[in-house]
Amino acid sequence: MKEDQIAVKEIVRQYLVKHGYDGLYSDLLECGCDLADLMPCDGNCHGCIPGYKVEDQSDEFEFLIAPEKDTDLRTPDEWLKDPQFHGLEIIDPDGWDRKNFAVDWAKPLTLTEMWERTNFSTVRGVI
Repeated sequence: MKEDQIAVKEIVRQYLVKHGYDGLYSDLLECGCDLADLMPCDGNCHGCIPGYKVEDQSDEFEFLIAPEKDTDLRTPDEWLKDPQFHGLEIIDPDGWDRKNFAVDWAKPLTLTEMWERTNFSTVRGVI
């Protein structure tokens, strides 16, 4: 590489830092990477978008990278009252922990997490 050339990975890192992002997120690949370990997939960033560090509600990881910040946390019951979920009824909540359902259902979620869990559940209505 010539002295005045810059790697794509560094261009992406500079863009993320300049715009206040914490890393990359891909719903398609179901992954995320932060600035400290950017593109561990060796540049296979198909479908990646800028994202933010958020708390991992499952406590499996120290954090996750998500497409939005954790600024709006609500319980599932609160989200279901939101107009964007109007007419949607969760018939079988497969997206929640069945062994500890009451505790899991009571945990506040981001909008993205609510949609992800809803998509794994049996619902009635229009999404």
